[in-house]
Amino acid sequence: MSNDQNLKKFLDFLENNYRDSIKAVYVVGMDDGSVLSDIDLVVILKNKSLSVEKHIKSSGIDAIDVRYVFGEDEAPEKLPYLLSAEIKCVYGNPMKIELLEEKYKLAKLASLFFTSFLRNFYRLNTDSKIDVEKALKSLNDFAYIIPWMKNPPQHIVGFADEIKSARLAFPKVNNDEIKSMLVKAIDYSWEIIELLNVRLKEEFEEKYPKNIFLGTNPTIFVPATAQKCRELSEKRLKGFWRLKILYLPLGFQFIFTEDDKINKIFKNTQKSTQGIKDLASRLVKKIFALCLYFWFYNVDIFNYFSALEAYSTKKALTTYATGTNLLDSEKEAFKLAGLKYDAMILDLGCGAGRTTRALFEFGYKTIQAVDFEKCLIDAAKKADPGHSLSYKILAAEKILEMFPKKYFDAVFFSYNGMDCLYPFSNRQRVIESIYEVLKPRGYFIFSSHNLLCVSRQNLKTIAKNLINVILSRKYLVVDQSFGKILTYFSTPRSMEKEMRRYGFELVKIVPNVITLFPFRDPFPYYVFKRI
Repeated sequence: MSNDQNLKKFLDFLENNYRDSIKAVYVVGMDDGSVLSDIDLVVILKNKSLSVEKHIKSSGIDAIDVRYVFGEDEAPEKLPYLLSAEIKCVYGNPMKIELLEEKYKLAKLASLFFTSFLRNFYRLNTDSKIDVEKALKSLNDFAYIIPWMKNPPQHIVGFADEIKSARLAFPKVNNDEIKSMLVKAIDYSWEIIELLNVRLKEEFEEKYPKNIFLGTNPTIFVPATAQKCRELSEKRLKGFWRLKILYLPLGFQFIFTEDDKINKIFKNTQKSTQGIKDLASRLVKKIFALCLYFWFYNVDIFNYFSALEAYSTKKALTTYATGTNLLDSEKEAFKLAGLKYDAMILDLGCGAGRTTRALFEFGYKTIQAVDFEKCLIDAAKKADPGHSLSYKILAAEKILEMFPKKYFDAVFFSYNGMDCLYPFSNRQRVIESIYEVLKPRGYFIFSSHNLLCVSRQNLKTIAKNLINVILSRKYLVVDQSFGKILTYFSTPRSMEKEMRRYGFELVKIVPNVITLFPFRDPFPYYVFKRI
């Protein structure tokens, strides 16, 4: 019997038994015409009744899957948030459905990739004998990319068509073809995750990053590229794909946003726990995921961390996009340097332009401002509608590619920006480049985290990084409002020795915190001069 016939049989069943109770019936999902297509339905009752709902869901008609039964009063609120690519009324009176903004289509697709798509492809691909029917049903998930993703890559659109052709050809599809398609599905899924990650970070701000999700499918969110997340997932979870645990980049933390619409969308991806076996399975997953989380933020992070990924979140932008002012310590440092107002200044790691605008207002007119993060530079330019200042997207280690040697009178690396240079070899390269672009006797002004600071926040950071401190690692994992980042810590004496090796002499250490206790200063400013 065809799907059309099955649907008609079901609607006749409703007409004969529940005509007065049914408000409307919607087909959700997509029917590609293959024998593998189910008919996913949502039934709207005039008055919610558990007994009617139970009877409707157990109609026993082939290929009919009643996903949801809603009451008439709750349906308009719930229908827009279903993870369905299409929704069409096939019985009764259509209801007015709220159309969600474009960004929520993105959230729907990301929710499905987060919850099941890639996890299922890995699990199926590792089965000793592939269940062709099950694989083709899972691969059909790629059909959701077309309506929900703006400008999807054409080769992925082509792959979705390839899957449709294979479904239409079923059962005349062999294991080798399916194996090849699953490998492609994994490759393309990570490609889509990379695209989604960028867009999610632009659209949604997670208010309290949790770095780990311990729901139905545990996930560890890491400050790493999508490619590194794939490498990490395949390295750490090889042989454990049935646990359906993944590492994902920070954009997928959108599930933690306080946006009410996101919460409603994501809620539809989570299954309720049923039975002792299900509870035991979830417990094992959670314990395993927590172990992986602990291992990553104490060991793996040093191999996979990406500063660009960490600082490209919307929360990072809002953190660094406020204000036009110099700290008292920054003002004092520039007074010590005694620069003329026509001095050439490089504002390195300028963020959204806080210090650049402040220096300009302070009287300095020839400032070059650079940062490696595009969204921060875009924010800086937006705050300078008169285009009085020069902002460029440039990684700190590439300043010699843009500026000549002995060009600047001063280089300013504010608010501990230099501590975020990772790995250490990159930090060394940057300091060497700063030396080269400075004129003789030019000034290098920067702040840095003080390992000797005994503030509550510092002690808390050191306690959390006890393993790293014991191993004498130069970088510690620091909790920021937008997530965890690797941060360089030093002592004033060690900093002076380090900078002397690069050819700088210390002019003065300017405290950020005026206190009787020198060990209370969390990040003093340093004024060095090129020898």
